[in-house]
Amino acid sequence: MERLLSVQDLMDRYQCSRQTAVRYMQKMEHMERPYMVRASVLEAWERERTVKPPEVIRAEMIREKMMRRMA
Repeated sequence: MERLLSVQDLMDRYQCSRQTAVRYMQKMEHMERPYMVRASVLEAWERERTVKPPEVIRAEMIREKMMRRMA
């Protein structure tokens, strides 16, 4: 069975208030009363919010531009 994380777990993880932790949970697939979220859902939410460094983004843009020129 997958681990469920509570509001307190999110508060500890992100060093935020209870209200902010609940707001984060509401943006994900979650259970209410009590608010709980699966660990895999939290990890997926974190991955979609994670951005790459500007150098990597710039290199990808240049690579795509060069591919379009070659086509």
